[in-house]
Amino acid sequence: MDLVVNREGFAASPIAGRFWLAGILICITAGCAAALTTWQVAFAPLAMGIVLTCLFKPDWGLYFLIASLFFPLTIVHEPRFYPADIILFLVVIGFWLQRAREGKSGLTHTPLDWPIAVWLGIMALSLVNAYDVVKGGINWLRHVQLLLLLYTTAIIGIPGRSNRIIGLLIILAALFAISNGISFLISGGTERVFGLARIPLSGTLQMCAIYLTARVCFAKNTTNMASCLLLLGLILFGQIANQSRGAIGFTAVGMCISLVLAYWWAGRNNQSIPRRRAALLFFGGFALTVLLVLALLPVLTTVISRFRGVGNAAFTLESRYFLWSTAWRMFLDHPILGIGLGQVQVWHHMFPELRLYPMAVFTFGLGTHNTFLTYLAETGTVGILALAWFMSRVVRAGMRTLRNLLPDAQTGHVIGLWAMVFTIVVRSLVEGDAFYAIAGMTTTLLIGLCLRTIPTEQTYKLPGDAE
Repeated sequence: MDLVVNREGFAASPIAGRFWLAGILICITAGCAAALTTWQVAFAPLAMGIVLTCLFKPDWGLYFLIASLFFPLTIVHEPRFYPADIILFLVVIGFWLQRAREGKSGLTHTPLDWPIAVWLGIMALSLVNAYDVVKGGINWLRHVQLLLLLYTTAIIGIPGRSNRIIGLLIILAALFAISNGISFLISGGTERVFGLARIPLSGTLQMCAIYLTARVCFAKNTTNMASCLLLLGLILFGQIANQSRGAIGFTAVGMCISLVLAYWWAGRNNQSIPRRRAALLFFGGFALTVLLVLALLPVLTTVISRFRGVGNAAFTLESRYFLWSTAWRMFLDHPILGIGLGQVQVWHHMFPELRLYPMAVFTFGLGTHNTFLTYLAETGTVGILALAWFMSRVVRAGMRTLRNLLPDAQTGHVIGLWAMVFTIVVRSLVEGDAFYAIAGMTTTLLIGLCLRTIPTEQTYKLPGDAE
């Protein structure tokens, strides 16, 4: 089943278009002017400008969504509510308003329609076992919202949109990586640095490194390749500053996936230069990593100690083991439908005897840090099978797209997008929160961008993205 991308754009009348555009400009201008006196006054008109943009031009609102991913500041503590949550809601509403203006009530067909419908249905059905039905219901609506973002990203937009979205993501990631890297060097490599973007930054840096790896392989000239290598180096350094073992490990795994896809595609299409670059990056990167570890640079000692499970790292491993074993017990107690979506964090109500374990005190309210175990415990066997069906269809659609992808200026872009999504699928088997919080927005947004690259009919180009 092929995706037909909507390329009609905004369909309102010229008068209506001028009205909302004028409103956006007035709000943003007023906000900037007010910022000269006090930022609190500036917030209201700027926020109104963002609201109008997301509602009347949701494809532009995706840029605000990308920027908000780097500011995971909690507006409401319980349940956690981020600025990105507001923008996500507005973009999805704006998408449906635009569909209504265009006289369209349904969604464009994609290869993921049935897996999404079945998965959502099973997650809703699992709530019959939920201890906290309200929490579970909110969690289910969150999944609906994220999957609607997938459709929004895949359908709306104009030519070149996905390139600019990824470009903004990489530029912001590089800036935050530089900031964190400087703080890391100042501390002598003894502190984990997350900065304003906090923990979600590690996942974003991971995706950007994977994408840039593919772009290096398919760079059209030396200048382009050098700029991609520079950005890649900055992002990898920022990842080291985070000192997240999972993020660093899966950055390496994802880059290898990107190189394997580039090498395979180049061989399949008789492209010798990308093939040589992929091989050089793989062996060169491996050799550089070994040299850095053997050199035992002082700035890397804390990073290495975390991989060895020393100090606080050992405590982290113990807490993860407790959470994983608890999730497995939940599954064994409710093997068919699980304990209910969104219930892992309230396990202490369903299994009060586990509160006696020493590690329980430090893990109240935490998730499993493992996508597979989370859904296994919360939605049982049928839920994990539905998730596996969804993931397998993503991989199948990606491989089909790459097999039919012809040499083009967008080749590196397409391979980079699918390499990111393939890494998310692999990572979900052992760690991560692929469909929760900031990471969930990144996951569905990237899958939506990938759906835009699926060939329509017999034309193997880039629908909606070819310049």
